[in-house]
Amino acid sequence: MKPRTSSEDDSNEGDNGDSGEAEDDHDYSDEARDEKGMKIPPESKTWLIGSVCYSNAEDAHKLMHWKHELMSWVDANLEQGGYMTPKKVKKRRKWEQGRKDKLVDKILKKWIEEGVMRQLFKKHKDDIDKAHNKNTSARFLR
Repeated sequence: MKPRTSSEDDSNEGDNGDSGEAEDDHDYSDEARDEKGMKIPPESKTWLIGSVCYSNAEDAHKLMHWKHELMSWVDANLEQGGYMTPKKVKKRRKWEQGRKDKLVDKILKKWIEEGVMRQLFKKHKDDIDKAHNKNTSARFLR
């Protein structure tokens, strides 16, 4: 997805002088759905938007996927911490749930003591604040 420039705006207008919005004849009935059951259009779908909407869409998209971003971060840090070696994963499969919970508590306690949880929260809060306080006038985005 990229913002349209003014020269693209004119070149994308249809012969009938419409606003240049892409025709959407695609039937999404067989397409994947998101976690809310909304149909996900293919990557080839063209979205025609201006620079302000593009910037807002980027922020909204990032905020919508914060859970995925956080899970990716957790996975990477567990891997880096040596918790995800095949040997350790195989060993943990035999553990009772209570023992697994204690390991999770130990890891979380370490991350809290190291300030990692505070940093993660601050980053997420900063992303929300940035989107909330964003100037939506196009002249400030150039």
